[in-house]
Amino acid sequence: MAPTALDTLSPLPDSQIMQSGTQYLTQNSIDRLLGALLENIARNKPEKPVQWMIDVLSSSSSVEQAVQAASQDSQQGAGKERTSALLTVFKMLDKEGQGNIQLSDLQAYTSRYGIASLPPSEVEQVFENIDAGRKNLVTADDFLRYMSKATCNMTDSQFQDMIAAMTQA
Repeated sequence: MAPTALDTLSPLPDSQIMQSGTQYLTQNSIDRLLGALLENIARNKPEKPVQWMIDVLSSSSSVEQAVQAASQDSQQGAGKERTSALLTVFKMLDKEGQGNIQLSDLQAYTSRYGIASLPPSEVEQVFENIDAGRKNLVTADDFLRYMSKATCNMTDSQFQDMIAAMTQA
């Protein structure tokens, strides 16, 4: 069998790898970034530190702006920007402005925004999952708690796309 391109490559000496890595770390201010992450974790003690780091690292803002944007709601563990966006959706569902939604509000919303293909039993199941107190009413806190967990693995781009789809007029 003929040698492949990988077989003919000579490995980099450890010193070159070390130099290349050091240059990368210096050029990209990795020490500053990690220092800021650790300092803010120690100072702010986010409820979900891994999610907080993901939110900071996935931001296109400066480290300082990203840290501020990723600061978490102490009850939900979601960043303040995500919490604000989710509250916007909740307010759309809460047509009467009473601070809670009922199953009929969720059903009307899913029909209005083209999710009519979702069977009524699935809409009821979603509502039951959100209704933590089993009181047939979902409060803003219930909604935020559920949606924070449901969206915690989404990238900012995926989350923003979801919010845009949920708030379309």
